[in-house]
Amino acid sequence: MKKNIRENEIQKKLNELGKSREGKGAFHSHAYHSHFEGYSEYKVMDENGVVRIKRAYTGIWYTPELTRKQRIIRKIVYGLIWAISVFILIFIAAQRSGANSALYCVAGQVITIVGLVWTALGLFSNLVVPLRRTVGDWRSSSGRIKAGAVIASIGFILSIITNIIYVVICGEPIAIVQIAGVVGYILGAIAMILLYRLEANVFYRQDTDDIDTPKTAVIIQ
Repeated sequence: MKKNIRENEIQKKLNELGKSREGKGAFHSHAYHSHFEGYSEYKVMDENGVVRIKRAYTGIWYTPELTRKQRIIRKIVYGLIWAISVFILIFIAAQRSGANSALYCVAGQVITIVGLVWTALGLFSNLVVPLRRTVGDWRSSSGRIKAGAVIASIGFILSIITNIIYVVICGEPIAIVQIAGVVGYILGAIAMILLYRLEANVFYRQDTDDIDTPKTAVIIQ
């Protein structure tokens, strides 16, 4: 009898805890929500009255529809495209060109660097995340690769425009180094657009697991 009363008290307390948050989502930092997105979070209480938080992934799973060989080839190609883009940017930035000292020209390079760094984070995640991915894994890998590629492409294109503007405004004779710079930026933009298209064309099969969670569980979004 005492045991049943104790269990009823525990369940009553858990219900009260759940009702205070039911339907409102988990109140945590943005980083917390990003990391645990798709998880259902609920509280359990042991016989000693200690409340613990448990989580179960109830969101969508993402699995790339690629063979093992295709996945390996794509990872190598992605890495090569990224490395070529980085080389192009470093090579152009190292040249003794007046455009490299103009702030509005450097702005494009800075944006490209941000895009390449973001792409690198996505490529690294793509290497370490499991084949069947949570929404967080999918965003940290595929999502970052595509976002980084877009940002880097914008940076390269902006650099093309600003370098042409620099030549027109300054009225300097067109030198080989300036032509090489514009051509390099064009190649870099093409490379990052290609990277984006390759990843965007990957089909990810979506499925879910049938997991039972308490009614008081909160889905983290």
